[in-house]
Amino acid sequence: MPALPEPLGPWHPADYARRPQGMVYEDWQPWQAWLKTEPARRSLYAYNVRLSAGDAPASIIGADDRRLWQQLTDKRIDAVGRDAERFTIYEARRITGWSAIGQLLGYCQLWRLNFPELELEPCMIVTERIDDAIRSVALRQGLRVYVASE
Repeated sequence: MPALPEPLGPWHPADYARRPQGMVYEDWQPWQAWLKTEPARRSLYAYNVRLSAGDAPASIIGADDRRLWQQLTDKRIDAVGRDAERFTIYEARRITGWSAIGQLLGYCQLWRLNFPELELEPCMIVTERIDDAIRSVALRQGLRVYVASE
């Protein structure tokens, strides 16, 4: 397995008891339910993982300003699961709406740009509730869906 890039990690087991940095309490509720499942227990997890959306514009000259621009424009993934040499991006939402699909699809594409050498499994929405139409579109886009109440 290639060395893992610096933005990935630290890695935590599924029984990590604290609410992950950057995950709001409402989204942590379905995430806790997911972590209790058998498939979830086979992975390690990194939280609040940053993905770069590109380089700072040429008009931003100073190193400190470029670093600040990067920090402000980076996208942040709720969780990344690691099972051997495969990775899964997770979006946790208490109630899943249309924006979760777009956000997760965007993360999947940015992952491939940021970490092309790391194998990405289908991305997953972890939720307490999802409308049938939204679930159908998510599945048609190749996303997986876990609903805590089912």
